Amino acid sequence: MTNLEAEIQKYKNRVEETPEVGMQLKDIKRDYETVQRRYQDILSKKLNAQMSAELEKKQKGEQFRVVNSAVPPNNPYKPNISKIMFFTLVMGLGLGGGAAYLRETLDPAFYTPEEIEEYLNTEVIVSLPINKSKKK
Repeated sequence: MTNLEAEIQKYKNRVEETPEVGMQLKDIKRDYETVQRRYQDILSKKLNAQMSAELEKKQKGEQFRVVNSAVPPNNPYKPNISKIMFFTLVMGLGLGGGAAYLRETLDPAFYTPEEIEEYLNTEVIVSLPINKSKKK
């Protein structure tokens, strides 16, 4: 019976230790995955270094030479100064003429007796000149 009780106690101990073994297994798996990732990173870096070295060896054999050298233009491509000056002149004249026309059409004043006669359809009897002299 003692032999049987010893066996039962042995299995009970195993069952009680199962969570600890599970935790140890989980830790070992995590460590293994970490080491595996590091290994893959190092391996990929090594392959990249080898590829770079091979590419550098190939490029050392290549030599370039200039077939036709670049020639700077005589005149600048942009801006076209003559076009800009022409458009500036046209815009200046247009804006000046437009402003003068607006001022003339929007100004309600009369400047000559003929304008008053035409507007009122009567004759002007007396017209006084503007006195431009200033007295102090």
